[in-house]
Amino acid sequence: MNLIGENIKRLRKQNHITQEALANYLSLSCQAISKWERGESSPDVSYLCALAVYFRVSTDELLGMTEAVRENRILSYLEQCNALENEGKTEELRALVELAFAEFPTDYRLMMRYIDCLLNDPEVEDVYEAHRIELSRLCRSVLDGCSDELLRFRAIDLLSRLCYQDGKESEAVALLSVFPSVYQTANQRLASLYEEGTPNRLLYARRNMMELLEATALQARQIVSEDDALSIDEQIDILSAAIGSIKIYFAANDFGYLHYHLSDLYIRMANRYMMAGQSSAVFECLSLGLEHAAAFDALPDRMEHTSPCVAGCVFDRDARAFGHECKLLSQLDYLRTTCRKLYAPLWESDEMQALLAGR
Repeated sequence: MNLIGENIKRLRKQNHITQEALANYLSLSCQAISKWERGESSPDVSYLCALAVYFRVSTDELLGMTEAVRENRILSYLEQCNALENEGKTEELRALVELAFAEFPTDYRLMMRYIDCLLNDPEVEDVYEAHRIELSRLCRSVLDGCSDELLRFRAIDLLSRLCYQDGKESEAVALLSVFPSVYQTANQRLASLYEEGTPNRLLYARRNMMELLEATALQARQIVSEDDALSIDEQIDILSAAIGSIKIYFAANDFGYLHYHLSDLYIRMANRYMMAGQSSAVFECLSLGLEHAAAFDALPDRMEHTSPCVAGCVFDRDARAFGHECKLLSQLDYLRTTCRKLYAPLWESDEMQALLAGR
């Protein structure tokens, strides 16, 4: 059944429009319109918006798609995208996203997926420069019509970067000013709803603490990577402080997602010790970094923290954009490739080879 052809014919006749008039509007031949209506061919995706505008209907109505069918189809696309992403099939993911977004160009969830494809375009060196106009247009579309706050925040974040790179610093700062401070996070505000000492108030306070601990890890990595004025010793001090501030909150060693971050912090500290020529500390940090990576991989998909500071907080692997990849293999690959030159003096040692072999 060719629903779109039937709908074009129905809408054309309802509006007393000839095939010739429609063909002229689309700069096509009457034969092309006739083939659509007979079901011998279908209009290219590029004509759908023009047809919808011409007949003053949505593209979904033009396609003969009910809201329920539309939503189920979109959800199916999103599930397939998640599966391909978890499997690391980037080329297949890109092809599927482009197909889904072409079919549902007004769905903001697929629009954000398409934005991610543009941001990860392997064909260009500078994605922001190559896709600046398209990215800006899509972000503004999200802000103009999307009610999902998380999608809106992502669009604001990206649009602010585009504005800044385009020399519009004041606009970039104004866009980002809508984000809350660390004292106005969702968990902080949720905790304030409840009376002192109530279970919900305490749980949200602990969740807020967990988020701040993750932020500590990420900010420490950023500072040591970007502040060229820091000495190697100062970088090591910052990484060590971040590790210590995290570990002190987990009396039961139930680190959850913090295993992931601790692994990164330890390996980056090992890199600094290597730069400082302190090989004994290098191996200790590398070993701890890989241990935390392996511990992260071994976690159940869901667990509840028991350490007093974060008791009741939940580790849920499916609730995050990251966490399904093998962290240990990722870290070993990082050491073998990115860090190969740095560790050259120790590379052939038994201790280094044992670590790289996962022993």
